Order: sequence, then structure tokens, then C-alpha cells
Amino acid sequence: MNTCRKTRTSLRPLAGFVLLCMGTAAYIPAARAEDEPEKVRIARIEASLDQSAKRVLDACGAKVTVTIDWKSFPAEDVKKYAVDSFCSTPLEVLVGLCRGSNTKAYIKKSISKYTCHFGGEGKRSLSIDKKNGIQMTVDFKATNYDEWARKAMVETL
Repeated sequence: MNTCRKTRTSLRPLAGFVLLCMGTAAYIPAARAEDEPEKVRIARIEASLDQSAKRVLDACGAKVTVTIDWKSFPAEDVKKYAVDSFCSTPLEVLVGLCRGSNTKAYIKKSISKYTCHFGGEGKRSLSIDKKNGIQMTVDFKATNYDEWARKAMVETL
């Protein structure tokens, strides 16, 4: 019995050290997006947008084909900004609109395409039509994308 107590006591500092190391590991920053290879970054962004499109399918019943106009995005900005966060905004707004409004049937029959472009400062825009679907132009300097996109989509739909 004494041996067990002695062993427990002698392991406490080690256990504390292990926990300290584990806790410290949580604070080691992951590789920065700027250091991520371009192909990996693009695949990650596209996978994120595919998940947003899946949420639209689940909420609205609309299968939306998502396209990112990569040629319009400056390579340095793709490294610096969360393109998927900006570009996913209209898709997430659609999900919200389908969860409690009469627009679900309209969205299901009318929206099948979404393209995200880069426009630059002061060129943020969003349009919706049957032929081209949703077209959004990103301005990384603009703010309140959720509110802006919701207002633009409600007015357009």
C-alpha cells in the first residue's frame, strides 16, 4: 500500500509536466495560410464552398453549382484573405431564407448556379437572374457581408 502511494506521488510531477506540454501544444500556431501551397489552399477553399452548397441543398432542395472565378482574384489576396468566408456568404443567406420563409420553392426552382468574382475596393455587388444564377463580386475591404448580402438577396428574390 505504501508503494502505491509513493508511486502516485512520484508520478504527479510527471503528469503535471505532460499536461503542461499538452496545453502548450494547443497554443502553437498552425501553419499560416500564406505558407500553404496554392493547390492546397484552392482545394481547401473549394471544399469549404462545397459544404456551403450542400447546406443549401439540405435546407432548400436546390442543387447549386459553385464556381470561383480564380482569374479575377489576385494571388496575394487569396493568401491574405479568407476567400471562402467572403464567397460563402450568399450561400449561407440562402440557407437562412429557406429555413422559415416562402422563398424555398422559388429558390429551389430558380437558383442553380453561383459564381464568386473579385472586383476590388468599392466594387462589391450581387445580382441574381435565372440565366446566370447568383453573381457576387467581392471587395475585401467592405464589411458586414452577411447583412449586405441578405438585404440584396431579399430585394432581388
